Amino acid sequence: MQKDEHRAQRDALRHGYRQTVKDVRARASATGQRASAFLGRVSGVDLIRRTVHRYQDAQRLKAYRAQSRDLKDRQWQETHALEARAAVQTQEMGRKEGALGKVGQRELAAFMRDQRTKQRVHDRGEDGVMPSLEHLIKPEAGAKHDHEEADLLGAFEKAKSRAGPEPPDLFAAAAPKGGFAASQLSSKQPVFAYTA
Repeated sequence: MQKDEHRAQRDALRHGYRQTVKDVRARASATGQRASAFLGRVSGVDLIRRTVHRYQDAQRLKAYRAQSRDLKDRQWQETHALEARAAVQTQEMGRKEGALGKVGQRELAAFMRDQRTKQRVHDRGEDGVMPSLEHLIKPEAGAKHDHEEADLLGAFEKAKSRAGPEPPDLFAAAAPKGGFAASQLSSKQPVFAYTA
């Protein structure tokens, strides 16, 4: 995985720096302890060498920290890019799943429609002619035959003149007990009159 790879890179960088520090310490401990060390101290060469070594050590530490920071930044960017790519892929998969679901629904609807069509053709028989529906229609009394034209205006007038049930008395139902009665109200007088 990416986390393991990043950890291995950081460990390799850390190990390289520690190995360098170990080599520097070994070099410092290998300096002579006898006459050459005495002459180095007396002449000031040892002081210059230690100052140069401290400067080099500081530069190595600074370079290690810069490399470590750069490595962490690069690894963070890689991780962020991977997460963004995974989010886009997840979103794309969700979109494709929804589209495939809709295609499946359309295919199922088309299959069911085809099955109904085949069943209807099968029910018609071998000649493929739709059977007559006259036996399902009950002729009304006084209805006109098929060859006569339908009198739509006459049917409308007949339905208009037909009296329906009497509408309920809503005033009586809404009147408080002991209050006014619906018979006291006439249709021509307003229920509440404004008086100034």
